Amino acid sequence: MCDSTSSVLLLPKHNIDCNGVIIKLKHPKQNQQCYAFFNKDTKQLFELLFLKEKHVSWFVDDNVIGDCKLSVGTPLDPIFFILPYLIQSQERFSPLSQLLIDEKFPSSSFLEDMISDEDLLKVGDTKPSSDKIIKFNKIKTLNWLNDKVEKVKNAMKKSNITPGFNSSLSEADYNRYCCGIVGDYIKLSSIIRLI
Repeated sequence: MCDSTSSVLLLPKHNIDCNGVIIKLKHPKQNQQCYAFFNKDTKQLFELLFLKEKHVSWFVDDNVIGDCKLSVGTPLDPIFFILPYLIQSQERFSPLSQLLIDEKFPSSSFLEDMISDEDLLKVGDTKPSSDKIIKFNKIKTLNWLNDKVEKVKNAMKKSNITPGFNSSLSEADYNRYCCGIVGDYIKLSSIIRLI
């Protein structure tokens, strides 16, 4: 039996023996606290989803662990977490380190370590500097969001995953569904401002 604070954490295998930390971030859509696992070695971010059921046991190696919280880490692009701070800065150049200062979520500063200058160019314009200085770019962000929708759609098709019970979906149905998945990580008001 686990105590009330124990949990089982599921991550892709290469993240098991890594230099990682669990951090609290502001969810990019809901503005509420969410948990993430940051692999400092690979600079990967994983959103942590929690499942707490009564009277459930988990098999871990050769052990049975009962009454524990199950945490599943799913890879997530850190740009989703940076984007609300970037959009809030309007269209002026600012150091990323300053944009990510958040008294309620001090772990937001980890986001700077997770993202390369090349990744920043997907949603903004940068200035050559030792600091990451960036300005929000609406067109680049829309293109980046479109690419995310296409990647989700292609992954679903490749894995033969169809939403719901309908096995024959039109391209428009796939697009709507995948927009919804990507839309779980961006505020509707932000999308409207982008259009």
